[in-house]
Amino acid sequence: MTVDLPGEAAAISPSDKTYGVITLNSVKRSVLTEISNELGSDSLPDVVTDLVEEAGYALATKQDDDLINGDGTSAYGNVTGLVSRLGAGGTTTASGTNFGTVTLANLQAVAGNLSSQFYRHSQLSWIMGHKFFAEYCVPLCSTVGLDTWQMVDGNSEPMLLGYPVHLTDAMPSESASAAAFFFGNWTACIAYGEKAAGLDWQASRTSAGAFGKDLTELRCNLRYDIQVHEYPDGSNPSAFSGLKLAAS
Repeated sequence: MTVDLPGEAAAISPSDKTYGVITLNSVKRSVLTEISNELGSDSLPDVVTDLVEEAGYALATKQDDDLINGDGTSAYGNVTGLVSRLGAGGTTTASGTNFGTVTLANLQAVAGNLSSQFYRHSQLSWIMGHKFFAEYCVPLCSTVGLDTWQMVDGNSEPMLLGYPVHLTDAMPSESASAAAFFFGNWTACIAYGEKAAGLDWQASRTSAGAFGKDLTELRCNLRYDIQVHEYPDGSNPSAFSGLKLAAS
């Protein structure tokens, strides 16, 4: 939208915001496990609760994997993720094929490589792996006196160049041409939707296999879709950017 400068008693020129259409097609992800009824009855910890929490963690890990590594195939619920969407217009390339070649200038270049309309400070953050952040990013920043942690609601949270860091185990492994980290306005470039009321879990003893073995089956389902819809193409930056290691 544009700002007008009308004269006294003059009409204000209107402007409109253009909206696009993003379609989400939810695909079900499921976790199924079995537990003996003796264990469920006799164990001191609440084993059922523990298994449901573990299944929820597995599904959350799958969400990270879909968002970052999705290649559009059924293995990722047809999600095309950040690695596949990262075009040359939003890519900074390290000088070498390992994390140790990433420099502070590389970090700054990635943070500065968004299209101007997406620079809204409160919506910007990093996505990177635990290994890169702990073993390379923290020492690199400490050499020049940059803090990589801040207190948020009494908790110490990772921070880089003034922006929060989201840590994940789903980043590609350290290798030639691999994506090392991302920076972006995720509110502006990612659409996420779930069916029903989020995580759906059920326990059953009635299936043929479970009943005959005196087992309880636990099933957790989550139906969702992720669309990365504002991404850098071959020559233009957009709502997110990233760094790749050099080719071999």
